[in-house]
Amino acid sequence: MRLVVAPELAAAVSAGWPAEGPLVRGLAAAAAGGRGACVVVTDRPLSEAEVAAVAGAAGTVLGVGPVEVAALHAPSADPDPGDLLRQWVNQAAQGSGRGVQVRLAEPADAGAPLRVLVEAIDSSARELAQRLASPWEPALPALRSLLDAEVTVEDAETHQP
Repeated sequence: MRLVVAPELAAAVSAGWPAEGPLVRGLAAAAAGGRGACVVVTDRPLSEAEVAAVAGAAGTVLGVGPVEVAALHAPSADPDPGDLLRQWVNQAAQGSGRGVQVRLAEPADAGAPLRVLVEAIDSSARELAQRLASPWEPALPALRSLLDAEVTVEDAETHQP
């Protein structure tokens, strides 16, 4: 899977990192409802200072604040999309309840959207899917930009966003 690296955002982020900073494999951001979200994929986990630099750069480029950063890592140059999506959902689910689990639905055909199914022992999965589907939530549009693909997040039980 080819990840997008937004050039203007990459330039802003790299200006805030030292020369020996992480290798950026993918980087995209989106704004909605006066807030921003950024998804960055690097070759290693980011430090808190590096995440803060990404948030600041994304806020400047998007012209919004605050910016929530999903910092994903992929050691290989050809990352497994399922692993990246799991990392992203796990970060998005922080504080959403108990035990949110993620699986990918089998694609119906080559052009079908990536369907991320979330489940939990309580209502957390439904609440997370609804929050991410909101037009005021920038996290899912940022992920779509990163993957250059349509992505849906659905409650595994109801198959509803």
